[in-house]
Amino acid sequence: MIKKLINEIADTKSRQWLFNLLQFMSDEVLQNCRLLYRKKGTTLIHVGDMADSAYLLVEGSVKIINELPNGVVYSFAKLYAPELLGENELLANFPCYRGTVVCETDCKFIYLSKKDFLLWLKKSPETLYQVTVAIIKKNTSQVSHDRAFLFSTGEDRLAYHLAQYYEVKAENDICVLNIPRSQLADEIGFCVKTVDRCIRKFKDSGLINRQGMKITITKKQYLLLQNFNFH
Repeated sequence: MIKKLINEIADTKSRQWLFNLLQFMSDEVLQNCRLLYRKKGTTLIHVGDMADSAYLLVEGSVKIINELPNGVVYSFAKLYAPELLGENELLANFPCYRGTVVCETDCKFIYLSKKDFLLWLKKSPETLYQVTVAIIKKNTSQVSHDRAFLFSTGEDRLAYHLAQYYEVKAENDICVLNIPRSQLADEIGFCVKTVDRCIRKFKDSGLINRQGMKITITKKQYLLLQNFNFH
């Protein structure tokens, strides 16, 4: 069934990526794989869940959300098929997943247990190499992004951060935030005075709506925030 799925994938690059990985998978492991279908908005992995599985995203896109213990979102990324999920935790033998994975679209996954995933890599040096390269590329991209974010202005950080909140919390194309300015300041690493100044500027520029402490962001405003100066 999984090999049939690969042949049905329209995107040539995605189909080749999966073929290059799965051609070295033993029949024993292949028989234990399962196809999973998840609807848009479904949470595949919760931060703190036991890290006992790896997933091959074969169709769709997902949001990766990292959260502080108090529930504050502090980092965010998008991944598009084909992609590996959960491989970092399994290879590093972390007991729990370190991020939440939410389906941004309807998605298809190939599920592997931790035991089968590690067995697959142990028996296939070529697959281990490919997975290692993928991890390095992903982590390097995140580090570069974080470095750019570190040296960006307060306005850039806040625009990016508000766009993140929209992607996580928006319902019916609108995001409503009742967040203390002190919390926003902590999350972007600037003082409350800077946050207040940025919010006033964003409101005057039409990037957000504001009523007292409440901030609302429409889909149109989200797109403007997303295309702010920060990259």
